[in-house]
Amino acid sequence: MSEVIEEWRVLYKLALFETSRERIPGRIAEAEEALAKRSRELFTLGPDASKERQDIESALCSMKALSYCLGLQPKGVLHQGRKEKRILPKAA
Repeated sequence: MSEVIEEWRVLYKLALFETSRERIPGRIAEAEEALAKRSRELFTLGPDASKERQDIESALCSMKALSYCLGLQPKGVLHQGRKEKRILPKAA
């Protein structure tokens, strides 16, 4: 595995398994920055990097969820920009 791929994976795992509540926000920020950087790099590689793209998207979602669960993100941030899906029709 290349150093670039390894870097975001290491920072991601450090954020996930950080036990110090005070250090978690910084760990999450570092991981998100590395994930965004790698995502930009993959943009030029085309379809050859689809597996890593999926891994990065999952990792970013996990970082947002962790932030939300710890109260670091305001409500609604997880679903920002997405339309609400309705299962039942609107009441008349």
